[in-house]
Amino acid sequence: MIGKKLKSIRNKRGYTLRQLEKLSGVSHGFLCDIEHDRSDPSLETLHKIANALEIEPAYFLNNANTDEQTNKTA
Repeated sequence: MIGKKLKSIRNKRGYTLRQLEKLSGVSHGFLCDIEHDRSDPSLETLHKIANALEIEPAYFLNNANTDEQTNKTA
């Protein structure tokens, strides 16, 4: 679920994986693994990604539809 949400918000923001890598400090390979649900990020990594995407880290952990939250920060 985290991977799908990450890919969705990254695309909404118009970032490539390489751009998100530079903004977050999280490697391209690891971001790709997260998006394809091959790896689970730590809370620290989620914070880095969320900060780069200008969203709350809870976006990734919430089971509810969080499109409204992401639209507020877009």
